[in-house]
Parts: sequence; C-alpha cells; structure tokens
Amino acid sequence: MSALSMPDAGPARGNMVAIMSGVERKGVWSAAAHVNAVAVMGGIDLDFTRCSLSAMETVINVMAIMGGVEITVPLGMTVIVDGVGIMGAFVDNANQRYGPEAPVLRVRGMAIMGGVEVKSSKKQIGG
Repeated sequence: MSALSMPDAGPARGNMVAIMSGVERKGVWSAAAHVNAVAVMGGIDLDFTRCSLSAMETVINVMAIMGGVEITVPLGMTVIVDGVGIMGAFVDNANQRYGPEAPVLRVRGMAIMGGVEVKSSKKQIGG
C-alpha cells in the first residue's frame, strides 16, 4: 500500500491530546477519517506527507489553548481551513486547492492564546 492510499478498513475516529506535553505523527502512519486534536499548553505536530488516509476527506477538529498545532501537507492534497484565533492564530500557509480526485484535509476549530498552522511540505503525495 502506498502512502496516502485509502485502505479497505481504517479507523473512523482518532484523538490526539497534548496537555503540557507533545504529540507527533511523522513518517509512515495512518490517519483516521475524523481526528480530534487538543493541545493545552502543549504541542501537536502532524505531517501528512507519507501518511495513509482512511478516507478521501480527513477532518481534523482542533482546539489549541495556550498551545500549538502544526500540520504539514504534501502537494496534491486539497486543504480547507476554517478556524478562529482568539488572542492567537489559525493560519493556512499551504493554500492548496486541487480537483475532485485529490484527497481533502479539512481543518477546523479554535486557537485561544495559541496557534494552529497548516503548511506545505513542498513534496508530492507519498514523497
């Protein structure tokens, strides 16, 4: 199975929690179709460059309170960011849109005195 392929069966939901600590997913890993990411005075680092997806659309619900979430995406993945920063930032630095055949990463949520950043790895899917 190649990176960013849709396996026959994968986790539907996943949770990542960093409270005064950190969570990191890099290299080859599998992402659930729906992910809840909570960073409270901690950090979460997700790199989708070599990730296997469970569905064509992956939704990440983010809550960053005095913490940070950094999401890295490969070229070829559509990114839709819909979040609010309150005394913080919710930023889409990837600005990637592709056709209907491309996998979609939808990031939504809130950053309170914290930050959420989506950025491009500048590598192709699976690279």
